[in-house]
Amino acid sequence: MLRQLLPGLCLGLSHLLEGQGASLRVSLEQGGITHSGKAVTLARAPFELVFESRPYEIDTRRWYALQVGSSLGKRRTSWLREGPLGLDNPIFGTGGTGFAANGMYEELMPDYDGHHYITWEEKGEQRALLRERLPGGRIRLAWPISHVLVKDKRLALAENAPGKIYLMVLYDENLNDSVDPGEYEVIKVRFR
Repeated sequence: MLRQLLPGLCLGLSHLLEGQGASLRVSLEQGGITHSGKAVTLARAPFELVFESRPYEIDTRRWYALQVGSSLGKRRTSWLREGPLGLDNPIFGTGGTGFAANGMYEELMPDYDGHHYITWEEKGEQRALLRERLPGGRIRLAWPISHVLVKDKRLALAENAPGKIYLMVLYDENLNDSVDPGEYEVIKVRFR
């Protein structure tokens, strides 16, 4: 019986060790300028959400993904908080709340229940652009955002950017289906 349990225990321990000292590294880039922090101001134009990750690996169940919820108002940001990701969470609940598109798309969908599930597979689906390979098997990715989907209308940021959007960003570094310190951030984006 121990022989049957050992592979699962080893995989769980490796996830735990990889996630120690988790620190979400995310920024917004526009026109060659990097913006970081809890509040940023951008032009009414496309931008990229840049982040560090590990490759998404289906076969080993290492499902590394940046999860991004968004809202036009601050009220929904309270759904991103430390603790287990339960089914009662309409934005980050486990199972079925991710917008799992085939391939890359460039639309942010504020105020929809669910979140963007941004992944990058070495030999498979890539929902972000590979910017750089980093030490320790990590990668730097960029998710381009050029449109917002508001009340089922696709709006170009360059023409119809809302006044502000709150980005709720989560990266479950240790793959424990829980929001831990250093794995999440809320970013208020103002458009000028």
